[in-house]
Amino acid sequence: MTRYFLKVDYPRDDFNAEGKAPADVNRILSGAGYEALTLTVSTNELFGGLLSRPACRRVARCLGAGDTLFVQYPFYIPCARYLSRRLLACGAHLQVLVHDLDALRGGREESVELMKAADCLVVHTEAMKDFLAAQGFDAARIRVLHFFDYLISHERQAPLAFGTRIAFAGNLCKSAFLKRLHTETALSTLQFDLFGAECPEGVTGANVTYCGRFKPDDLSTLTGDWGLVWDGEDTATCRGGHGLGLYLQYNASHKLSLYLAARMPLIVWAKSGLSDYVTRHHLGIAVNALSEIPTRIAAITPEERQRMETALDAYSRKVTRGEMLQTALGIN
Repeated sequence: MTRYFLKVDYPRDDFNAEGKAPADVNRILSGAGYEALTLTVSTNELFGGLLSRPACRRVARCLGAGDTLFVQYPFYIPCARYLSRRLLACGAHLQVLVHDLDALRGGREESVELMKAADCLVVHTEAMKDFLAAQGFDAARIRVLHFFDYLISHERQAPLAFGTRIAFAGNLCKSAFLKRLHTETALSTLQFDLFGAECPEGVTGANVTYCGRFKPDDLSTLTGDWGLVWDGEDTATCRGGHGLGLYLQYNASHKLSLYLAARMPLIVWAKSGLSDYVTRHHLGIAVNALSEIPTRIAAITPEERQRMETALDAYSRKVTRGEMLQTALGIN
């Protein structure tokens, strides 16, 4: 009986964090004794599904009854449904880590059958677990990750200041609320440092600085006293088209893991799926609207700062050592 993980290979941009979470998962599993089964996917969008099918068959033939296979879902490859069928037929015990659920935004899943067949299904939050249980999934097989690990090569050395400089990293073009940061008087005392591939038109103002890109595993150039986890079109709440913003009620945003790796206290939406966890474990503050941030920061007591500093030190070590996934799988 051998433990394997499926490693899907396709080209990535070194400055794009999109592939960081799955790559970190692969590294953690490899360090825990799992063996890689590599599936190289053609980058040809037209014929990729057909060209990748022989590779899918080769992967499935390596597996036997009694083996364990860890997969990351969804696959985001042209032959996803074909691969799912091959894996379901191989007889191996399945461990499935969910990165994204299209069903939460009204879409269709690549393979509900694959998730339901998992002996161990790892999801982001308790809210995501409850959602799947309501869809007929076996809650006893679902484990909660809480948030993703974030392995780094270069640490951020800045001391904890609990000041008024707010970092926001990610796809800035889909975060329409950024255009409102300079228009609200309540936010004028804050400085927003934005990190991403490009700064959208209209995102400007005296309290907004575009800081460019950084390699996802090198946080040495990341600035900010707090890390903001927000989404959607508005600063008063998280909302937007196609489920943007409201998805945070279930999702553990990868930028949250980035901030924890950098030892940044968090600012999260009070209705998000991780709000209770963040406040209960002293990892930051929860707000209903961004306008609450200055008052909330000013009200933090020295005792609260000490609790946050202790918690952030501990959780920074956890996420940068892969302990969140190891705990969810029971392998640490």
